[in-house]
Amino acid sequence: MPFHHIGDNYTDVVHSFIIRHPAKAIASLYSKSCVDNEKTGYSFFDPREAGFTAMGQILEHVEQLARGVEGAPPIVIIDADDLLEDPEGIMAAYCAAVGLPFEPSMLSWMPGPVKELESPWSGWTDDVINSSGITRRAKSSTLPPVDTLPREVQATVAEAMPVYEAMHARRLRAAPKKRKAIGTSFSVDDALFPKFKAAVHSAVARSASDATDFGKERRHIISLSKPIRAVLSADVLLSGPPTVVAA
Repeated sequence: MPFHHIGDNYTDVVHSFIIRHPAKAIASLYSKSCVDNEKTGYSFFDPREAGFTAMGQILEHVEQLARGVEGAPPIVIIDADDLLEDPEGIMAAYCAAVGLPFEPSMLSWMPGPVKELESPWSGWTDDVINSSGITRRAKSSTLPPVDTLPREVQATVAEAMPVYEAMHARRLRAAPKKRKAIGTSFSVDDALFPKFKAAVHSAVARSASDATDFGKERRHIISLSKPIRAVLSADVLLSGPPTVVAA
């Protein structure tokens, strides 16, 4: 879409942010600046380049501009860890929030240079250029040990945390996934809870004591052993859908 000046019309603009835990983002910035810096050519760490303070100010600014404007769409915030844990779910939710159609093909691409990533700052976008898509990760990666980093880096992480936490609290979440039914009347989650299993066995016992009911109205009470094995193999042991990345 060609750029055009919007003046004071904020109803056609959806501002969106992608955030990442400061311990991860700033440790990476420090590494590319002072440790794994052969390709970047950097030899110093600049706290201002972490960007969290500036991002918080930008968020506050765009919110003030849209405040009181009827029809102004809400600001959309996604967290990088959420995206990696459920790429398809988060990307679908993002597209819905900004008014775009979602296509699974958004989550994969051909590796290689792209015009949008052309930059004089070599070494910073190599991983993205060589990537081929967003792959679902089972769990969030652990935080790096911040206390082993230089004091200036630790202070930058500490300064960034309030901004990150405030934005993380209002981040976009994927839509809840539909439950799969087991038998005729019970959900997957119900079948996996001991309290539910106890209720089933109790119901079976009551039915057995009533010869007129047993085998009629109570036929929907089922054995859980086979369905639970099916659920564990199909829903728990197998990883879910793949999915998206932003900088």
